[in-house]
Amino acid sequence: MLKLSKYFFRLYCLISFKKLNHTHFGTNYGGWKIPDDRIDDLDILLSAGIGLDMSFEIDLANSVPSLTVQMFDPTPLSVEHVSNYFKNSQTNTPTIINGGHKRHHLDSENEHYKILPKEKLENFTFHNLGWSKTPEKFKFYLPEGKNMISYSTEKKTDNYLICECKPVSDLLPQLQIQLSNKSIIKMDIEGSEYGVIDDLRKNKLLPSVLLFEIHVFNWKNFLQLIKTTYTLLFSGYRCFYMDGDNYGFVK
Repeated sequence: MLKLSKYFFRLYCLISFKKLNHTHFGTNYGGWKIPDDRIDDLDILLSAGIGLDMSFEIDLANSVPSLTVQMFDPTPLSVEHVSNYFKNSQTNTPTIINGGHKRHHLDSENEHYKILPKEKLENFTFHNLGWSKTPEKFKFYLPEGKNMISYSTEKKTDNYLICECKPVSDLLPQLQIQLSNKSIIKMDIEGSEYGVIDDLRKNKLLPSVLLFEIHVFNWKNFLQLIKTTYTLLFSGYRCFYMDGDNYGFVK
């Protein structure tokens, strides 16, 4: 039954589908697509849920010199991974994507990140914070299995961390970030995407390009995904690509 919401959502995406030429940035696992006619004009990327693969953010920044990248992830693995990349880049030392983690197979040519020049690295900022609909400290449950890396607010094990999360509508003024119609938001946040989209809608912050992965763990997510479908519909979004549970929207 829970899968019905995914089918409903995918039906909306198929009906609203807008065929656009697009470019893939990043690895097959951690990458996302951007419409070609939007790439050169991008000014800000807000990206939540970095995990151990920031290839999308690095490749996109490498292609758009003026892009400012704001990354958010409160989980220890991600904090360490991102820190290692910037530390290694200062000495031109390659950093392995996924930190050499065994869960995901990587093509040999994609095993290491690009080392960005100093002037592009200065456009990156990493925040040890998660996104949510309301400002709270959430339990982030550790994943099942030693080869799993995604923490989630959905209980999967008895082990958890306490992580601070804030609404995007609170973070933007605090960080003095001003979104425009050239900004993009990407998120892979394990079920919290629905509350974030609702916060963006209520505060009129929905971007012209929106990328996110859907998660349906329970009946609450089921209902949230149905609501999100209507939010996207009435906000004028059209789907331009689907890849598994990853979706891209433009308006």
